[in-house]
Amino acid sequence: MPRFDVSEDVPNGPAPPSPEPAQSGSVAARSQVDETSPAISGRAHAWFWLAIGCAIVGVVQVPLVLVAHRGAAPPTAVAAAPAPPIASAASAIATPAASALPPEPATAPRLAQLEGDAIEVLHTKVGKRTCVQALEALGVAPGDLARVSTARSPLRKLDGCSPNDRVFVALGRADRRLRGLEIETAPGTLVQVLEKQVAGEAGASLELVAEAVTLPVTHKRFTTSFVVTTDVPSAVVAAGLDGSIVELLDEAIGSRHDVPAPVRGSTFRVIADATLVAGLFDRWDEVVAFEYRPRADLAPVRLYHTRGKPGALGWFDPKGHQPVRTRWRMPLAFPRITSRFNPRRLHPVLKVVMPHNGCDFAAAPGTPVYAIGPGVVQFRGDSGPSGNLVTIGHEGGIESGYAHLSRFAPGVVAGTHVEARTVVGYVGTTGRSTGPHLHLSVKRNGVFVDPLSLKMDAFRVVPPSERSGFSARKAEADALLDAIPWPADLPVVAAPAAASASAEPAGEEGDEPLH
Repeated sequence: MPRFDVSEDVPNGPAPPSPEPAQSGSVAARSQVDETSPAISGRAHAWFWLAIGCAIVGVVQVPLVLVAHRGAAPPTAVAAAPAPPIASAASAIATPAASALPPEPATAPRLAQLEGDAIEVLHTKVGKRTCVQALEALGVAPGDLARVSTARSPLRKLDGCSPNDRVFVALGRADRRLRGLEIETAPGTLVQVLEKQVAGEAGASLELVAEAVTLPVTHKRFTTSFVVTTDVPSAVVAAGLDGSIVELLDEAIGSRHDVPAPVRGSTFRVIADATLVAGLFDRWDEVVAFEYRPRADLAPVRLYHTRGKPGALGWFDPKGHQPVRTRWRMPLAFPRITSRFNPRRLHPVLKVVMPHNGCDFAAAPGTPVYAIGPGVVQFRGDSGPSGNLVTIGHEGGIESGYAHLSRFAPGVVAGTHVEARTVVGYVGTTGRSTGPHLHLSVKRNGVFVDPLSLKMDAFRVVPPSERSGFSARKAEADALLDAIPWPADLPVVAAPAAASASAEPAGEEGDEPLH
């Protein structure tokens, strides 16, 4: 699968025109291509399309590959017009759509060109099903499965499909009759079955003719930007991407506790690699990098996808950091530590040296406080100097405490089971406190320990052996991201009150970020 350094098979193809900003669906999107469009050699044109022409006029049906569906009824004679011919590869490559992000997969000059008022083209991945089950799920009738079996040859068997194979069918919109079938085993490698007029002793008749097809495959890098106006999936699709991109973006953003989820008005700049078959878009390979601005008042976040050695896989930030899923989570969103665990701290109120048995986090009043891990609430109530306090018992002799809360979350009482990131209360300044903040304490077997020793929301870094390569790919991606225009007419989204409020935390010894 291509990564940052994708190269073109044919570097001297025609340069695509510069795209114009477009408004589509729920997204204001801009797209551009940073490489030239690939071309198909004349030899490839001649081989493929001459083969189809010979099949149409030949008196002997090209034998096919496909095994009859067990128990299927014999084909019945149905008077129907043959499917319109597929356009030539040359005319397909010349379409203007090749210069911008394509709207959806399966637009190579193949079965998809039959799509029209009379014919519908559907496709699916075989997955854990048999090929016959995949065809049935697309609406292919048993009689048509039997028709396919009459074109049998050693090319392909319907019972030999792999999970990653893609199946395409062309069905008449009115009669749902099968007009064509493709089984794609790899980009550019497929078995194509088309309904054609074939001459015979009794005259010409409509038959399904099959052949193995190999088309040239190239890779290209695309860039686009979009703004979310309803939800991320519809925004991604309207920008010319697809569901697989949504999953990648969700994986990247969802793994980071310090990055808020997208809302209306969030904007993206995306670099993605795609596979092109016969010069036209076939499928998305991966997102190389993207820049995400959660809200207009927050700084953008850039993330880079790598496929290096173990320890250098997945999404990394500009510093080469990648979150590691651990059992323990931070008690606040966007945590900012103002006072660390210190056995000999000068108490900010009493002005005497006494242990600081926890960590203080700066936060605005009313900010939700989360359980750092799964466990059972042991105490909820007023604890004197600690103010409103919640303590939770966890496996392994660990106990966590959340002090100075303004109030408790509904339903959080002694004996309640909670999961990690369950809201247990809200930041306040109750008890012996100089201002609103959260004091988090952790005990191991009854003894106070540094809460950060639990490695909450820890991260790994790019290994030394991979850093030079990561830096080079990052620099290349940064140059592309910088060149992508942000989408026009960005809606202004007001920041939530809790996130925009400021507070002076208690016991502040230094204002340092978590990492």
